[in-house]
Amino acid sequence: MEIQGSVHTAVFIRRDNRFTATVKIGHYLTQAFVPNSGRLEELLRLGREVLVESKGEIPGRKTAYEILFAKGAKGWVSVDSRVPNKLFMEAFKDRKIPVFWGYQNVKPEVSYRKSRLDFCLSGLTEEAAERKPEKYFLEIKSVTLVKDGRAALFPDAPTERGSRHLSDLIDAKKEGYGAGILFCVQRPDALYFTPYDENDPLFGRMLRLAKEAGVNIMAYRCLVDEKSVIMDRAIPVRL
Repeated sequence: MEIQGSVHTAVFIRRDNRFTATVKIGHYLTQAFVPNSGRLEELLRLGREVLVESKGEIPGRKTAYEILFAKGAKGWVSVDSRVPNKLFMEAFKDRKIPVFWGYQNVKPEVSYRKSRLDFCLSGLTEEAAERKPEKYFLEIKSVTLVKDGRAALFPDAPTERGSRHLSDLIDAKKEGYGAGILFCVQRPDALYFTPYDENDPLFGRMLRLAKEAGVNIMAYRCLVDEKSVIMDRAIPVRL
């Protein structure tokens, strides 16, 4: 996924609220939209270099800039939680994820039980129809936290919604559908993924139950530079 807009280097000053931060561009302070409701405490710190995209003057918009990337220990980290769904669509079209080979159609934002899941895949090829379920429900999670230069962790804050998604994916699997959760690690330095049990023990337990139920647990890390984010390759999942 390439960044199409005008990108500027800035310095992070403070997070004013959940979705707004103050940054310094040149000699001026301005506010920028934070497209991520997570804590991001290890990335959005005073003095940290960030890249912001200029959005210009748009009626109804409160900020003229949007934070895209923050400088991590080993390069840029994409902090936009909307990006992983776009990366999945690109990876699906390019057949980068073997689990989904054979499915031809993708529908976003699908209601199932108590959740609105990110995608439902359908339309199997004749060959795949003999060995794959007719529908496959998929949830994507954005991961930005890496500890000790090795472990990608999710969630960085407790998430009841995430546990509910897992419960519904388990139900989908029991009903004969395909079901999976894909953790998109928006940085290149992770060696493996594991649930952040210390932060949210319930999510960790639900993830392990999902694995036992046959839900696919996947993690892919990304390559990130100043103008693009690319879903690179799968990394091991440790439960």
